[in-house]
Amino acid sequence: MIGRRLSEMLRENGYSVIWLSRERHVNGNYPRYRWNYHKNEVEKEALEQADIIIHIAGSNLGEGTWTRRKKQEIVESRVQTAALLLETIKTLPRKPEAFISASAIGFYGMHTSDKIFNEKDQPAKNDFLSRTCKKWEAVAGAFQEELGIRTV
Repeated sequence: MIGRRLSEMLRENGYSVIWLSRERHVNGNYPRYRWNYHKNEVEKEALEQADIIIHIAGSNLGEGTWTRRKKQEIVESRVQTAALLLETIKTLPRKPEAFISASAIGFYGMHTSDKIFNEKDQPAKNDFLSRTCKKWEAVAGAFQEELGIRTV
């Protein structure tokens, strides 16, 4: 998926890459550190060595029917993971230089038009994905507002 390809590209360009994962693996392509947002746990060692954090975590939107429970998982897997990173980074003596959050084009809603959206366009008002993105971006914005970390 996106994370694997992005990791490959970063490594090809000389960057070191580590992953946060639900399971810790030391023999994979990339060092993995365990985290579990349900238990509010993350291995600080991973964040202590990070210069830049790229947050692309989240429940697969294309997997399964969007039941009430699945929608809750979609929101929590994005918002709570970002909040866990934020709260953990607050405790570190050295902060990362940047936080990149890949919210989504869903910010503008599930339109089926030919319109090309840009940052000046307003989010959709009554759309599940748009509301999810707004919640996610609110937490991402706190990296800049509260910690002075460049946020993209």
